[in-house]
Amino acid sequence: MFHCRNCGYSKYRMCYSQLHDRFQGFEGVFGYGSCNKCNLIQIVDIPDNLANYYSDYRLHKHQSKMYSLFRRIIMGRCYPFSDAIGQQAVLDVGCGSGWYLKTMSKLGWKPFGYEMNSEVAASISNTLGYTVFSREEELERYIDYFDLITFNFSFEHLVNPKQLLRKMINCLKNDGKLSISVPNIQSCEASLFGNCWFHLDPPRHIAFFPKSQLESILTEIGMRNIHIRNLAVPIGFAGSISYLLFDRFQPLAWYVGLCFGLIFCRIIRDGIYQISATKPNYH
Repeated sequence: MFHCRNCGYSKYRMCYSQLHDRFQGFEGVFGYGSCNKCNLIQIVDIPDNLANYYSDYRLHKHQSKMYSLFRRIIMGRCYPFSDAIGQQAVLDVGCGSGWYLKTMSKLGWKPFGYEMNSEVAASISNTLGYTVFSREEELERYIDYFDLITFNFSFEHLVNPKQLLRKMINCLKNDGKLSISVPNIQSCEASLFGNCWFHLDPPRHIAFFPKSQLESILTEIGMRNIHIRNLAVPIGFAGSISYLLFDRFQPLAWYVGLCFGLIFCRIIRDGIYQISATKPNYH
């Protein structure tokens, strides 16, 4: 049953229908609807077995050094990188294989991760030696602790995004930074490819918050110095070409598509955006 992830409204109009899982190839037919009250576009029905769609998930697998370098070159601008000042701590929500945390550790940060699946969290923690949370209750020991909290292509995966965002901000120090990078469903890229847009990714991508709506949420919960910027990243274009030609993720087509995607995103750089904000210090 449709339940808006932003306002809780139950009525919607269909935007995308008859979609299947092109990225992982699991069975199922899905659709996305726009809330009649706030216009948030989100999946109409979340499967009861959603965790199964992350089984053998590509982005949770250990990545080679060559892939990590490739990802840094192609997608580096999507991630907030900086040298740590003192004992600064970073929490990456939806940390995947831990690639970003490893990079931040090398820059002097104390790395922490968060994964909704406890088995995935334990696997990453055991492999990398970092603390990786999987339950919201675990965060209660880390109130006002982190200097930086990131949602690097994870916010769109959340079933209860506003609830988890509030909890994460409670864990942010005063003057701490928040960074969220997400696909832009209002982009020219999304309009161009329609049902074949790479970032739809049902049923793993739950909701697509537009810039204005996410900015309003951050303002409402007290964040300040909010900045939004479009990111020139070719992965959406490349993946969409693969879906358009083969109706599935085809690695060779994706790599070839990156070449054209680099040109496209330099001209029209709106497929992904990043919003950053600061937790104010009132003392």
